[in-house]
Amino acid sequence: MLKENTQLNTSRDVLRDFFLQNKEIVPELSTYAMDEEIVRDDSCLRTIQSLMTQEAAMQFQNVAKEFKVIDSDTVTAVVDESFAKEIAHGKGDWKVLQKKSISIPRNKIKQWNVKEIVEDIFQWTLAYDEFLGYMRGVLEQYK
Repeated sequence: MLKENTQLNTSRDVLRDFFLQNKEIVPELSTYAMDEEIVRDDSCLRTIQSLMTQEAAMQFQNVAKEFKVIDSDTVTAVVDESFAKEIAHGKGDWKVLQKKSISIPRNKIKQWNVKEIVEDIFQWTLAYDEFLGYMRGVLEQYK
């Protein structure tokens, strides 16, 4: 049921090397791990330079399109029904949206019966809970 996320290969390799070196996995190691990932995959540095150049040239629309913390084809799905109604009526706040939404793979919209509220904002219609998140509804579908 789970698929390999190839975008995590570098992170996986760094963690594996920590295990092979018998390093203790502690929170302080996270900064070093991020540095190591950047060094191993220099595409990140090229992307940062490109974004900084575009920002300096005030090409903010390009920056908004190209900047991604995690490069993936996902959509935003609101898990709170009353907030979804607010959005449908042209209301809502981006801070609330961050708290009451999830990211799901775009290719699962139909399979998971996700409904579009407004352009590129969807409503989660399956079960959801604070512990399993949206996987609660996904797992219920598999039963």
